[in-house]
Amino acid sequence: MYLPPYKTFPELAIGDDIALCELMPNQEIDDVVDLSYYDGEKAATKDDALVLLHKIKEDYTKGDSIHWGIKDTRNGEVVGACGFYRGFNNETGELGYLLREPYHGKSIMANALQAVIKFGFTVMNLKKLRVVTHAKNTHTQSLLKKLRFKKERKLDNDALEFILHRSSF
Repeated sequence: MYLPPYKTFPELAIGDDIALCELMPNQEIDDVVDLSYYDGEKAATKDDALVLLHKIKEDYTKGDSIHWGIKDTRNGEVVGACGFYRGFNNETGELGYLLREPYHGKSIMANALQAVIKFGFTVMNLKKLRVVTHAKNTHTQSLLKKLRFKKERKLDNDALEFILHRSSF
């Protein structure tokens, strides 16, 4: 497997208008407070967001994650985030993602996840991808099915686990 950290952070272009890029906590903190989560914990302040982004960066440096900001290249706005989190045990990557509300329904996340999935399978050489979502999050479930994830099982707290195997990609 070819896991993080990489000599050069991999930036991924998604068409002409969207790019997946490294978030620089000290430069873009004002833009990402509402997008900052770590282990389900949401940042409430700029200081919280800075702490969470530093944890994410530390995980990347240790080889346990890779986190991209989803940037609108026309105006430079960070509109979402996605990546692999919680390590890569058993050649498995856990995907996490979120997108600001005004950008929903524009295929931005579907396109971003297609690029991240391809990166996970072809560059990182992962064998399996996993997503955990709330049972009531029907939009995410529809997106995952569109991306060929299969519902694997129900977890505690009304969560569902979806899996995509490299052989199905």
